[in-house]
Amino acid sequence: MQEGMRIRRFCEIIERHCTLFILERALKEHFDQQLAQVAIGNNLAEIAFRLVVAYETRLAELAAAIGEVQPNPELREAFARLLEPLPGIKNPGRRVHETLLVSADPPEAFIDRTSLRQYLVEASREHAGYHALSLHGSPASGKTFSWQLIQAVAQEHEARAAYLDLSEGYLPGDEGLHEVCESIAMLLDLDVDGLRRQVLADNPRAEKVALKFALWLEPALRSMPRPVWLGLDGLSAPTTCAGVTGFLVPHLLKRAAAQALPGLFLILLGYDARTIRQARGRILHEQVEGLSRADVEGYVRECVARSACAKTEAETTALVQRIVKDAQWPYDFEAMLAISREAGLVAKELLP
Repeated sequence: MQEGMRIRRFCEIIERHCTLFILERALKEHFDQQLAQVAIGNNLAEIAFRLVVAYETRLAELAAAIGEVQPNPELREAFARLLEPLPGIKNPGRRVHETLLVSADPPEAFIDRTSLRQYLVEASREHAGYHALSLHGSPASGKTFSWQLIQAVAQEHEARAAYLDLSEGYLPGDEGLHEVCESIAMLLDLDVDGLRRQVLADNPRAEKVALKFALWLEPALRSMPRPVWLGLDGLSAPTTCAGVTGFLVPHLLKRAAAQALPGLFLILLGYDARTIRQARGRILHEQVEGLSRADVEGYVRECVARSACAKTEAETTALVQRIVKDAQWPYDFEAMLAISREAGLVAKELLP
């Protein structure tokens, strides 16, 4: 039985034997967690899927918790049969989305971001139906840092990861949007001369350029040999060309939601895609919160738990203090960068 089939069967067992009350109680009593934090949805099927994705590496624990709350022999037997070891898999190891160290040189840590990890799992599933991921939050909340992990997951799934920072280097008016369209075309190795002839000729206004570019992309993408995860960063920066957020991104989202941009998955850093009505249900969104000391502590404890060398409580606390140093919360960008790199060094020391 393949792992994807196992997860689907796990969801089916939950739907057949459980209620929202049972799931809520199981999480609260055994994981000290609220269901709404990991499995927001409109029906039991969707909630079961999101819950199982959130606890994908801990299905046995989740099954035990549900079985404790719902002592149904049929349910327990179904879980027991389903969780028998998969034949031929002795040590599958951790998947990329679970990584703690996202860059080895310089070492940068990927701290917390539980919901983003879950969304990347969902986005990577075949026929999941999602066409974009947006991350929106205050400055220095870690949006740009997220790209490191997003890129690693894309590569794991044999998708091409392409990144473009739109916060600087572009003119502010209509000409700036022309430059952005050319940059995207060059980044994706598309026909830039064709773009100039078919979209940018006669110097059209920003709104028309955005619509024509979104329509031009559809046939252009069909020549791509593999899927593309396109990251557009800096969308909330005041220096970003207004035509990008006002016209280009909304048109791209609408065309993507209509399944008209084959093989393209948009990653929008600094933008709330939920504001585009047509894209709702086709996008994943995370409201990004700033890094906290508690996040750093959780990261260190996870590193210690995975390490072959045991650490005392005092040693673990010292590692947290080593990472945070004298930085004051809320951390600014420079503090987050320093914390991430020091945490990366700690991870390299602890992890096999």
